[in-house]
Amino acid sequence: MVDAREIERAAALQGERTVSSFIKRCFAIALKQGASDIHFQPVRDGLLIRLRTHGIMADLVQLPVSDESTVINYIKTLADMDVNERRKPTDGRFFYEHEGDSFDIRVSTTPVYERGGREDGLCRQRVVLRILDHRSIEIPLSELGLLPHCQEMLGRALYKRSGLILCTGPVGSGKTTLLYAMMRSIASSALNLLVVGDPPEYELDGVSQGAVSKACDFAAFVKSFLRQDPDVLMVGEIRGEDTANVVTDAAIMGHLILSSLHTKSSSIVPYRLNRLGVDSALISEGLNLVVNQRLVRQLCPDCRIRQDKQTPASWVELEEIQRGAVAVGASYGQTDTTIECYSPGGTRDGQPCGRCKGSGFIGRIGVFEVLDASKIADVLRTSIDQPSLVMEAALQRDAIWPLAADAMAKVFDGIITLDDAKAICIR
Repeated sequence: MVDAREIERAAALQGERTVSSFIKRCFAIALKQGASDIHFQPVRDGLLIRLRTHGIMADLVQLPVSDESTVINYIKTLADMDVNERRKPTDGRFFYEHEGDSFDIRVSTTPVYERGGREDGLCRQRVVLRILDHRSIEIPLSELGLLPHCQEMLGRALYKRSGLILCTGPVGSGKTTLLYAMMRSIASSALNLLVVGDPPEYELDGVSQGAVSKACDFAAFVKSFLRQDPDVLMVGEIRGEDTANVVTDAAIMGHLILSSLHTKSSSIVPYRLNRLGVDSALISEGLNLVVNQRLVRQLCPDCRIRQDKQTPASWVELEEIQRGAVAVGASYGQTDTTIECYSPGGTRDGQPCGRCKGSGFIGRIGVFEVLDASKIADVLRTSIDQPSLVMEAALQRDAIWPLAADAMAKVFDGIITLDDAKAICIR
């Protein structure tokens, strides 16, 4: 949430004399708050500017309609975009310098319809700026939120130097950050590492990266890079049948392939690959590990508040949460009927907490589900179209660390709230 003091400063934005100083102030506030996105949203009586911070949207300031075109055209000019193109979605990027750091800003514009509005209907533009901080890929695997045994599972898969490792989860769940962290962890002058992205989001020293285009899609780029003698190939995303088959074949041929896929759980991944046209026998042979993840607000350790043990009626209604609590509760001295957890504070000694600026949270942390697919290869060959059986086999063979167990471990450790754990464990 935007700090109240920043709201007061945001109100002064309307008094900025130039559009450049206005945008500069917007970025200063957004970067101070740790925002990942800045939204410029047309509303009936103006242009509403909003920030997404720790996954939560908050209003910053609203400008009059008369300033809308000036602000949006300035942003499009920064991104070297056509200011006259207003009827089609467009994309661009620019780099923004702030206090000695450089941020990669990805710009997306789209026309929006205003009911009862101007004559040409699709005349207003909605703009979203995605802020990519290069420092995020400098975070080591050990600081992303992976518990020690999950790091060990991932380390074993990376050490094999062949096979397919997939990061899954919804948009904005940290898949790209994890992929780049894995690449950094194995980067070596003894290895040839290549990346294919749309476009690549970050730079890695000593790593060649290719950007897909209409002339060369993911599958074509992967085929080309496989002729470049790679040891490790990172493919930003598996989007279609061609890419799914190419990366699986490459994994079986002896390359280590890192990629991402949009699924809500790890046990669905084999079925999803199969639906994309990959044979179940190839999936069982090539798929090594699946990491499913979410990003959750991290409690400020300086002002978090320990709550009394909660009764079953307040949390056990979710089967996944109950299962996760039972799975990890014993090692934390908890029972499956009551748990000890924390809530956000925001104040210390009657004053706003200096560390979290009164919000009660300090950024976000990953919550993970890790599936060692190599332990259930036989099940994938025979029951790939039944994710529930895949999950059951994984649990029986200790081949999976469930999302709910990871969430509850972080609840017990006072890292996330119980409510946030519930929110991500709803299937």
